[in-house]
Amino acid sequence: MEELQELAERLENKKLVGLKLTLFGFALGGLFRIIDAHLISVSGNTTFLILQIIGGVIFLMGLSQLILVGIKVRGDSLLKQLFNDELSAQTRMKTWKAGFIAVVVTQTVFIAISSFQPYGALMAAEITIYVAFCASVGAGLIEEELLAINFFYPDFDEEKYEVWNWRKFSFFHWIVNPGIAINELLIGQRVPKVMLIDKQSDKAWMERSYTPCPHCGTVHQNAVWSKKNKNLFGNWYGLYCPDCGGVIPCLSNIFTRIIRIITYPLWFWKKDDLKARWIEKQKLKSQNLDLTPMTHDEVNWKKIGFKFGAWMFIFMTIFFQGFLYVFDEGKLKGEIPFFDLRFILINLVVWSLAGWGFSAFLKYYSGRKGQKAGTDTQKQTV
Repeated sequence: MEELQELAERLENKKLVGLKLTLFGFALGGLFRIIDAHLISVSGNTTFLILQIIGGVIFLMGLSQLILVGIKVRGDSLLKQLFNDELSAQTRMKTWKAGFIAVVVTQTVFIAISSFQPYGALMAAEITIYVAFCASVGAGLIEEELLAINFFYPDFDEEKYEVWNWRKFSFFHWIVNPGIAINELLIGQRVPKVMLIDKQSDKAWMERSYTPCPHCGTVHQNAVWSKKNKNLFGNWYGLYCPDCGGVIPCLSNIFTRIIRIITYPLWFWKKDDLKARWIEKQKLKSQNLDLTPMTHDEVNWKKIGFKFGAWMFIFMTIFFQGFLYVFDEGKLKGEIPFFDLRFILINLVVWSLAGWGFSAFLKYYSGRKGQKAGTDTQKQTV
């Protein structure tokens, strides 16, 4: 049964990746197909054509993976039963419902537009199909992520814990923020897909958050992966569980996935060997862990804000401006002075304030108390 569970988890992860590739590929290729065919005056733009081809290739990669997973599931009676329970049926119904609603809304918008702006029937049909497909696959991906949590994570005491997943703003921000791709790819900083927050504790939020392992059911305090244990970074494959040796699934930034897709031909042939070596290193790091949690008051919030502001200043002033200047073949210089002293000073002030605001927000957000603290305060007031 344990082998079946492990196989099912691997197939579910492949299915999720396949859905993400399918959605991204269709969204990319379809968008530039519509722009190129209907929304610009000159068709046949080479850049748009290349983007359509890239989107098509990514779409076919995702679709192929979904087909292979489907064949594997249908070929095993136990897997077929596991992946076609009542929750799976509800997921499929919600997916079709999202597509139907998208079609109705899109057609309603086109009917409203037709009263003052004529448009072609082909354009309306393509946009409707595009929106419906993206809505259906997107809804399916959302429901499948939640289904995977129900499948492979143990039940938690909802009276004690608040279960966090990608639907939380801070988690969703991790997925869509382009800057997070740097954290994930360069330094291997990761956030687990599921986190538990102790609602009854009177400690600060950062001191009452835990990470469950779906493989062995252990609920880890976040001190397991910390700077003092030298494993806060370098978690490119996920968070290594010191209890069972499994890899705890983590969120993945959209732009990280795009970069991985583009560079896949360069490293796919070494991926298994690289992961095996990474696991061996994690085993060594997990032998003598210091599980003493860092308290909210011990964190140098000013240093965090300074690092954020400094990095954004460098990125926006040098890399971003330099990239646009080269990409635009110097045309941008007439509108935005390239490395102009005034522009640099403005950026310095803006990102200094942004760094301060970022650290202040983190300090407040990480220091929030649980329900128990609020209850105790109310009792004292009465």
